[in-house]
Amino acid sequence: MSPAAPHRYGRALTLTSGLTALVLLIGLAISRVADQALPYLTREPASVLDAAGYVGLLSNTTALVGVAASTSALLTWLVLGGTARSPWLWGGVLTGCLLVNDVFLVDDHYLTKIGIPEPVTSAVLGLGALAFTLGYRDFVRRHGTWLVVAALTGFFGAELLDRVSQNLDDVEDVLRFFSQLSWAVFFVRAAIAELSGERRAAEGRSGPVGGLRALVVVYGAAVGAVLVVFALSRATDRPLEYFTREPADVLHAPAYAGMLSNLGALVWGIAATCALLAWAVERSARALLFGGLLTMLLLGDDFYRLHEDYYPRLGLHQRYSNVAYFLLVVSYLVVFRDYLRSRGGWLLLGAFGLLGVSAGLDILYRDQDGLEDAVKLFGIACWATFFALAAYDELRLRRSSTRAPR
Repeated sequence: MSPAAPHRYGRALTLTSGLTALVLLIGLAISRVADQALPYLTREPASVLDAAGYVGLLSNTTALVGVAASTSALLTWLVLGGTARSPWLWGGVLTGCLLVNDVFLVDDHYLTKIGIPEPVTSAVLGLGALAFTLGYRDFVRRHGTWLVVAALTGFFGAELLDRVSQNLDDVEDVLRFFSQLSWAVFFVRAAIAELSGERRAAEGRSGPVGGLRALVVVYGAAVGAVLVVFALSRATDRPLEYFTREPADVLHAPAYAGMLSNLGALVWGIAATCALLAWAVERSARALLFGGLLTMLLLGDDFYRLHEDYYPRLGLHQRYSNVAYFLLVVSYLVVFRDYLRSRGGWLLLGAFGLLGVSAGLDILYRDQDGLEDAVKLFGIACWATFFALAAYDELRLRRSSTRAPR
């Protein structure tokens, strides 16, 4: 790690904190214009709309899959030092546009108000995906044509169902889920192959990264998730679309309901993806592996309301789950203190402090949800800043060492 690296961590934190403050100001402005209290935007959609935590379960999972795809592509672009014409850049940007459109209902709730019909937005995004596939056909062929074909087939199939019938929304959403999953698997596999290719060659190893066994596991888990959604639909006697649609759509609420909470979940996803991708390439930085898994646990609790809607049903009170999370984070900081110290671990300490303050406000002041969520969002941004930069430094360092003359 170069002597200037700690300063980069500070500059990066300043940037992300500034962006977080800007987002909060935008949220405050929206709450004033819409005559809604700030927690209407900062709380989870299910919480502010008094719904069960499993509302929009499949839609939320689809969003996290999109985060993995976009983050993998953009991180790889940064590590490779790519140009403006790089497929990694445009793949990441395109996936990010699809993600933002789906999570924040941009086409249905915003663009239509300025005269851009929803089918036009869908057509532009679909044509963008086609243009990417054709424009970077060698890149696509090298890393898995069939995955991209599956993604495009699912996307256009879902759009066709949306136009043909309004009674097949659940089927449409399942298609979108598998489409996004195929797109994400393509970019994650490609990123691992690209970033680890030189090291694998130096070690005399060959073969594609992420073989058939890994794909069977991924798609098997996806089928399992869909079956769980079907089972929940039967068990709760709710229509399937209650689980597959976006929460705001299901509950007929404005698109900005829970907007900042959703943004926080996406930032958690960015942190987890960066950490796990870097570990998957190098396999030696266990701090990134366990940091990514810990982040996924925190993300799952935050996005799916585990400590509020699920843990109590298992007899685990919220205070006990908070203590468990506290001990896990402290254990992580202690066990990997040497690695964290070399990678700007003060960012994680800052994040831990902010998240602790947020939890304290939640316990002591039930009427200060807006302040609690604002502090939590800064904590999440700080957490993600550390893992994004740590992953970048790790990948750049290993890439430089494998390229050095022997």
